[in-house]
Amino acid sequence: MPILFLFSVSPPMAKAQMPGQKAPGPPPAQVEQTSHGLRATAGREVLEVTVCTDSVLHVVATPEPSAPAAPRPWMLDARQSCPGAPFTFTQDANEASMKTAQLEVIVHLERGNLSFRTAGGDSLLNEGNSIPRTYEPVELNGDRTYRVTDRFSPSITEALYGLGQHQSGMFNYRGATVELGQNNTDVAIPLLISSKGYGLMWNTAALTYFDNRFPLDMKLTSIAGKSIDYYLLYGPEIDAVLHEYRTMTGHTPLLPKWAYGFFQSKDRYVSLDEIREIAKRYRQEHIPLDAMVQDWFWWKTEGDPVFNSNYRDVAQDLEALHKENVHAMISVWGLLDPNSETYKVLDAKHELVSGAHVYDATNPEARDVYWEHLPGKLLAQGWDAFWLDSAEPEEYWPHMGDAILSSRQLTIGNGAEFTNVFPLVHTLGVQDHWKAQNPGKRVFLLTRSAFLGQQRVGATVWSGDVYGTYWGLSHQVPGGLNFALSGYPYWTTDIGGYWPPHDDPLADPAFQELYARWFEYGTFCPIFRTHGHRPHNELWSFDRVEPILVNYDRLRYRLMPYIYSLAWKVTSEDYTIQRPLVMDWRTDPKTWNLGDQFMFGPAILVNPVLKADATNRQPRRGTTSGPANRSLAAMKSKPMRLSIVCRSSYAQGPSSLWARKSNTPPRTPRGPSSSASIAAPMANSTSMKMPATATSTKRASIR
Repeated sequence: MPILFLFSVSPPMAKAQMPGQKAPGPPPAQVEQTSHGLRATAGREVLEVTVCTDSVLHVVATPEPSAPAAPRPWMLDARQSCPGAPFTFTQDANEASMKTAQLEVIVHLERGNLSFRTAGGDSLLNEGNSIPRTYEPVELNGDRTYRVTDRFSPSITEALYGLGQHQSGMFNYRGATVELGQNNTDVAIPLLISSKGYGLMWNTAALTYFDNRFPLDMKLTSIAGKSIDYYLLYGPEIDAVLHEYRTMTGHTPLLPKWAYGFFQSKDRYVSLDEIREIAKRYRQEHIPLDAMVQDWFWWKTEGDPVFNSNYRDVAQDLEALHKENVHAMISVWGLLDPNSETYKVLDAKHELVSGAHVYDATNPEARDVYWEHLPGKLLAQGWDAFWLDSAEPEEYWPHMGDAILSSRQLTIGNGAEFTNVFPLVHTLGVQDHWKAQNPGKRVFLLTRSAFLGQQRVGATVWSGDVYGTYWGLSHQVPGGLNFALSGYPYWTTDIGGYWPPHDDPLADPAFQELYARWFEYGTFCPIFRTHGHRPHNELWSFDRVEPILVNYDRLRYRLMPYIYSLAWKVTSEDYTIQRPLVMDWRTDPKTWNLGDQFMFGPAILVNPVLKADATNRQPRRGTTSGPANRSLAAMKSKPMRLSIVCRSSYAQGPSSLWARKSNTPPRTPRGPSSSASIAAPMANSTSMKMPATATSTKRASIR
């Protein structure tokens, strides 16, 4: 039988709807003050609420209080993540209350239920008034554990965001069910953000389900765990919530400056000779470029740093690219060929994931072996970045299925309880070894998955192998915005999508138009990168729209001082560059469901075209008044001036981007050196029409 612990909320629990019925519940809670918060006991369950800061409370409830605490590698040391803060404690016959300068938590003694309020008494989050907490005994992977559930009662006027990146196309998750399990195109980060100004960090790596199908009931269920464990974070502004989250789990490092420029990639270049020739043409035609990417199958055996016969002198080729100020990123997988030497060493040490050809990144010794045998040797050759593909991980390729670690045992513990942790420990291990080997070189990693705390790694997440269609494009926008609301500031997509709609996309004018629209959108993503499974993927390959692509590429570089200043703001102030409108207009309900447009920093509103054959975009009904309503059609009547802040002067000129003219001065990004404010003249904000044929353009160098 499940063990049920019920936690009720204000307002008082509704009466049973049938005579003689009453919801089952534990004995009355016994509550006492502790040095760090409060402890409540109800039957076998022990609940502790810890005051971490004035704005952060930590809740842990368990039927086994003597069980050792599970490791939480995504959290910083407790002295940083939960230092404590002053609080007051009061209790009467009906409830116990604990209050900080910003928050109040109430324990209702009859049933032990929790209610969270602001210090001023405004309701934030209430645990449900029926059966909020349950612990169902289960046996998984040979271990006895619990399937744990907590139910909450969201308010009627509340929007919910975050939870990583998902491909449903939803922005506001009210009324939805979301599985939190790592998979290609699906990223699990259990951080929930509310328009009411709080965040809930569900503090487990277990496979988890968010369920709000019944709008009055919000349920979080994890398949394995000895406790219910979460943090309540209060802003009220979303930037402040994310600041609290990053303070607990790690601040974001500044990426190398070149990483904010243009990445040229495809599946795949077959030699460094080919890569050098493409980079040479970009330079000859004065098309801005910062990075070339070597995708998979460069290896002789996957898992070993030995190149196939197409690659002759890798170090010399990399040096030649560097002389042209071009950086190089190489694809490195955690999935290993059993014939590789790296696999054999790990296998002999029993440091592989059981039943999969993947190293156990939760094992520190396995991380050492992996680095020493593969990425460490590549870094020594002169590569500038690693593309850590298949980081969910996959157990084989092609893999299309569920998160694989839930059915295995790992060094850190039961895989059912640590299903989603692999991308964090994988990228963190690579970063730590990189810094030890070459501390003077900033880390840049690209990866396909993420978890809590991974923003402290110099790693960008891309949205995975998505379809090259307007459906695929339109679903990336809300997916990326929810990812930003999950506390992770660096994200990108495969411009044009990875999977083509048919065998010859480059000959299809409709696909070229899609590519241009995606490229326009990609210009305003934190990281600017083209990739896809196409025979050619360079800008000149899209002859019908090449002038548009080059113009937007140049625009990205004209904005580089603005972008790099925002990047420093991310590092120094926990800022977010790609900003859903709810971040800046949280209290305006008109922004709560706008998941197809966003702010790019404080000065640019991006309203991407997401449909075929469109030459303009009308304002959506119900969009917010004032600056946030300055969408495409509203801007046709007169030119706009875009206020931006940069660290040095740069080229100015007209461009066809969507901008907003703020009624107030833009917030100044704080950069590592003094800033100068300029106003870049903008063209009328009408969408650029697609040319029927390619036209010649003058390609002036901007480097």
